[in-house]
Amino acid sequence: DVPMFSRVPMRGPGHYHAGILAPQATVLKKGDMLMFDGGPCHKGYWSDVQRNACIGEPPAIQRKLYDAALEGLDAALSVIKPGVRVAEIHRAAAERLGKIDPKFSVIRNVFAGHGLGLHTHEQPYLDPTGDQSDIILKEGMYLAVEISAQDVPEFRVVGGFPEDNVLVTKDGYENLTKDVPRELWIAN
Repeated sequence: DVPMFSRVPMRGPGHYHAGILAPQATVLKKGDMLMFDGGPCHKGYWSDVQRNACIGEPPAIQRKLYDAALEGLDAALSVIKPGVRVAEIHRAAAERLGKIDPKFSVIRNVFAGHGLGLHTHEQPYLDPTGDQSDIILKEGMYLAVEISAQDVPEFRVVGGFPEDNVLVTKDGYENLTKDVPRELWIAN
């Protein structure tokens, strides 16, 4: 089974193109960026983890974007606990990214994650302004938190887009994907 049937492209005119696509016959070369997004299904429940990789050393801007996205992800995770509104997760990431560089702000990508369960994308959606922004986190909720820092408006590189899966616990959260290495993967 494939959890995501659609194509989700991210690109700019004449610039980098990335997305969730069907298998391609592309030969990878030095400097190519890859996004790995998805995960296994266990007893009908989905995971959704994303990491980035580069063939060879990444350009400086790519490393900066990925490092910024990781900082934004950590800021988002730091506020997760019962009683917190989902909009606060997004706000924490946006504030951290804005301090690094205002153009990296997660606000450009309003979506900062989603619930997980029998499908890869379920409520609540971690959106600061939508109809679910006031949903309160409760113990036992299962979330995918995904924060992006993108090269806007140039789109020279993919940018950073790490995603972790967490279980809201009595006192905070448990990162269920903590063992999936979070650094930018480099394939030489």
